[in-house]
Amino acid sequence: MRIKKYLVLIGCLSLIVCLPFILLTACEGPSTYATSKENAAGAKFSVVWPRGTSMVQPVIQAPRLDTLEGKTICLMAIGAFRTDETMPVLEAALRTKYPSATVVPYTEFPRYVPSSLYYPGEYRDAVSVAIRAKGCDAVIAGNGG
Repeated sequence: MRIKKYLVLIGCLSLIVCLPFILLTACEGPSTYATSKENAAGAKFSVVWPRGTSMVQPVIQAPRLDTLEGKTICLMAIGAFRTDETMPVLEAALRTKYPSATVVPYTEFPRYVPSSLYYPGEYRDAVSVAIRAKGCDAVIAGNGG
């Protein structure tokens, strides 16, 4: 433990000793090459984002509903953990909190299966058709598991 303290102390002292020299070097200013107007006028700079260019186009979301009262709320399980236990609890809570809302249970929608990863378009299309057919105003997909 003492060795660590001494190493930290030595590091701090060396920084204190070297800092004035670093500052003096920085205060000298840039070289004459970098400050010449001929070179600066023709210089072009580009900024590169280290994570690359985004290939995803933003999607405009539907506006948020003011309330769920009187709306059709559709529940969908998308392969999440233990949805057979959590979705009925969520359904009961929604029916209690919003008695005038229609809650469509997750069992009335296409079931997500792992093979949907290989044919995402087919699953997505089936879900879109079901959402329109049920007249969903709001969709709760998956669960927090």
